[in-house]
Order: sequence, then C-alpha cells, then structure tokens
Amino acid sequence: MPNESLQSQEEARTKNWWQFWKCKLNKECAMHVGTVKKFLIYSIYLIFVLITFVPRLYVKLHDPNATLPFGFDSFMEVLDPVAVATIILATATFALVKDSSKNIEISKNNLLEDHLVREMNELIKPIYLKRDKFEYLEFVHNPYYYETRYFQEWKDEARDFWDRLETSEYLASKDLRDLIKDYSQTNKEWHHKHDELANRIKEGLTRESKIDLCEEAPKERLSLGFFDYRFMNLPASNDRAERKQKIKDLTDQLDADSYSFSLIGEFVNLIDEDNVLEAKRTLFKAKVIDRYEKLEKMIDEIRDTLEKSS
Repeated sequence: MPNESLQSQEEARTKNWWQFWKCKLNKECAMHVGTVKKFLIYSIYLIFVLITFVPRLYVKLHDPNATLPFGFDSFMEVLDPVAVATIILATATFALVKDSSKNIEISKNNLLEDHLVREMNELIKPIYLKRDKFEYLEFVHNPYYYETRYFQEWKDEARDFWDRLETSEYLASKDLRDLIKDYSQTNKEWHHKHDELANRIKEGLTRESKIDLCEEAPKERLSLGFFDYRFMNLPASNDRAERKQKIKDLTDQLDADSYSFSLIGEFVNLIDEDNVLEAKRTLFKAKVIDRYEKLEKMIDEIRDTLEKSS
C-alpha cells in the first residue's frame, strides 16, 4: 500500500506539472493570438484606405491635363465626398468594433471573477480552513472525545462538511471534482462497513448475554450513549495500539469460539486495514491547498486587470 500511495502521489505531481505547463502554453498562445488579431485588423483598415485613395491618386498623376504640384482643387478631386464619407464610416466602425471588443473582454473578466470568487468562498476556502481536521471529519473517524466536544457535535460538523462538498462540487475544476466524488464515496463505504459490523457485535454480545461486559466512554471523555465506546469509531492512526489493547481487555473475557469473539476479530482487522481513506485524504488535501493558492493568485490578477480596464 505505501508503494501504491507513493505512485499515486507521483502521478498527481506529474499531472499537476502537465497542467501547469498546459496553462502557461495557453496563456502564451492567447497573448500571441491577440497580437496577431490586432495586426490583422490594422492591416485590413490600411488596405481599405489604400484601395480607396491610391487608384484615384494614380489616375490623377497620369492625367495629362493635371498640373503639378497639386493644388487644393486637385487634392479635393482625390478626396471626393463619397470617398471621405466612406473613410469616416470605416473609422467609426473600426472604433466601435474596438470599443465592443474591450467591453466584451471586461464582461468576460467580470464573469470569470464572479466564478472564481464563488469557488473560493463557497467551496475551497471553507474546506481549506478544515484541512488539518479531515481525518476527524470522516464518518468512521469522528472522535468520541476531543477536549470538551461531544461526539454528536463532531457528527454534525462532519455531516455539514460532506454536505458542502457534495452540493458545491460543481464549482470545482474537473480533477478536484473527481477527487471529491471518490473521497466522499470511500467515506460512505467505510462508514457503512463500520456501522454494520458494530451492530453485529452488539447483537452477538446481547445474544450471548455478554453485553454487561461492554463499557461506555469514561465520563471525562464526554461521549453520548453507545453500547461500547471501543466500537464507536475506527481510531486515528496514532490511537490504534491503545484501542486494540482496550478491545483485547474485552475479548480476554469471551469464549474464543464464540460468535462475538469472531466478530470483534473482524473489527480489529478493519482497524488494521484502515488506510484507504488516508490515501484519498492525502491527495485531496494536497489538491485543496494547491487550488487555494492558485485561486488567490488568479483572483488578484483578474482584479488588477479589471482595475486597469476601468
């Protein structure tokens, strides 16, 4: 599993590297496309002016009755009213197109800013602020105690956290959206595994009249009622050894051939196998931090652009 995790992280770094250079290339292309576009517009306008006046000037220069140098009357013959009106109309059209292009660019930047700010405020920032609590917000890892917080408070916060992810994921980029779906689905699957096994353990102990061996959480740890606090959740990685020892204190009092003993053995195995969410969490946390930093930079840049355009 460590090799798979390292491989996943390496793949993520490669993907991020490719996305960085892809974005950089797109920006460079966009800049050059804009330059070429301006060059073509000015070239077309210049060609139009030349087509309008050069033939008339050529005819005038080759007119045997023409006098040199040109006087005011000769100049006005070249610039006849129709030609002048045509140039004025073309100039006005060019100015209108240029102004419209500027307004379109400003509107596009305004829409982009709105989307980026919404993504930051409604999705990325709230998640980013909880980045060091991801493990405790996973349903199977809600702590039954944590300083002075009740288990139910952790459950409520976790539910709000996952609801936000699922309702606001549409704001995220596709790669982050895929990570959210994968992480959320894995969280639900492990929650189901834990709840189903804990309920079977309770039924087994009850059927064997061993439920009196169960223990509620110590009062100073402030948990809500549960048949045995040792099965309320899957312990965090640094608490696994202690939890397994406490579970052993229970199994030492059970018949090794009993159904409940076998089920509790499955629970211990579940604790040992609990590394899937850790891998998902690590990738998700890295992506959220990266997206937060990029959004901050992108929002600042687009606001600077809008300020210069106003």
